[in-house]
Amino acid sequence: MGIIVQKFGGTSVSNIERIKQIVPKIQKEINRGHYVAVVISAMAGFTNSLVEYCKAISSLINTQEKAIVDFVLSNGENISCGLMSLALNNNGIKSIPLQGWQIPITTDNQNTSALILNINHKIILEYLNQGFVPVICGFQGINNNNITTLGRGGSDITAVAVAASISAERCDIYTDVSGIYSADPRIIHNAYKISKIDHNTMLEFSYQGAKVMHPRSIEIAKTFGINLNVLSSFEEEIGTQIVANKHMEQSKIIGIVCNPNIFMVEIESTKPLHKILLELKAEVLSAFNSGKIIKIICSMEEMNKIEQILEKNYDMFTIRSDVAIVSVIGNRLLNEKSLINKILKVISDFEISYFNPEHSRISMLLNEEDAQNLTQKLHKEFIEDNH
Repeated sequence: MGIIVQKFGGTSVSNIERIKQIVPKIQKEINRGHYVAVVISAMAGFTNSLVEYCKAISSLINTQEKAIVDFVLSNGENISCGLMSLALNNNGIKSIPLQGWQIPITTDNQNTSALILNINHKIILEYLNQGFVPVICGFQGINNNNITTLGRGGSDITAVAVAASISAERCDIYTDVSGIYSADPRIIHNAYKISKIDHNTMLEFSYQGAKVMHPRSIEIAKTFGINLNVLSSFEEEIGTQIVANKHMEQSKIIGIVCNPNIFMVEIESTKPLHKILLELKAEVLSAFNSGKIIKIICSMEEMNKIEQILEKNYDMFTIRSDVAIVSVIGNRLLNEKSLINKILKVISDFEISYFNPEHSRISMLLNEEDAQNLTQKLHKEFIEDNH
C-alpha cells in the first residue's frame, strides 16, 4: 500500500480529548497497510490569540517586525504537533514530531504569507520507512534560518505540499464539516453534500469564499495531481473527493457561494485602473470603472493591507463593508445561453451593481442584506429543483 497524508484542522485538535479521538483514525489507515504522515494545525483560536498579543505590543507591524511575528505565530502548531505525537506514542504507535525547519520546508521571505519553494522529502520518507508516523507542523516554513508562516489556511497548504513531495496516494483533510456542500448549509438548509468535485471547480468554490480549503492548497493538488478527501473529524461519514477534471462539454451548475466577508473600495481618481492596482499591491477579487469612480473588491485580509496605502495616496475614497458577492459555480456555464437567461431572470428582482459571467462561475455584487435571499433563490432554482 502507499502513503496517506492526514491533515487535522484547529477544531479537530482544540482540546486533549479531541486529540485522543484522532488516534483511531490514524490507526485505521495503518491497519489498512498504509504509511501515514500527519499534518497538524494549531488548536482552534490559539493563533488568533497570538495575533492579538502581537497587535497589543505593535499595532502597525512593519516588514522587519513580520519576521518576529512569524516567530511568535508558529508556536501554536508546535504545541498541538507535540501533543499529537505524544498521544500516538502513548497508544503504541511510533511517532516523531517535526517542525517546518527540521524537514526543512523552505519558503520565500514573505513573512506572514510565505510561499513554499521546496520540501526536503527525504527525512519524511526515512521516518515512514522506519515505521514512524511523522507528525508535521502545518503553517510553518523557513527562509535563511528565519521562521516563516504561510498565512491563513497554511496547514492545508502544508498538507497538500507534503503529499506532493512524498508522492502520496491521497491527502485526507479532516475538519469540522463532513464535506463540500452545494451551498453553505448554515443558510441553505436543503444544501446537499457533493460526493465528488474536480480541482478546477473546487478552486472556484475556494476563491469565491467557501472556507473549507485554502485555494493555494487546491492549486498545488491540481498541479501535482493529488486526490483529496474532505472529511469530518467528528462523524463517520463519507466526505467529498476532490479529483482531476473529468468533465467533457456539458454545462452544469454545482453550487452557490455567498461571500459577505468582502469590502468594496470606491476611489475617485483619474489614474488608470492598472496603475492603482499596482500601487495597492493587493490580491483583489474584482476591479472595474463606474464613471469617474474606480471600484475594487477585496477580502478582509487584503483590506487590512491596503488601507494605509489608500490613506497615503488618495484624498477621495470610501470603504464599504455592506456588500457581498454571490457566485454560481459550475462547468462551462457560458455554453448554454438559456442558462444565463434563467440566471438573469432570477436576479431581476435584486439591485445588482456588478455582473461577471465566466465559464466556471458567474458572480454578482449586491447589498449584503439581500445576499442570503438571492443565494436561496438561486439554489432552489438551479440545484434543489434539479437534484
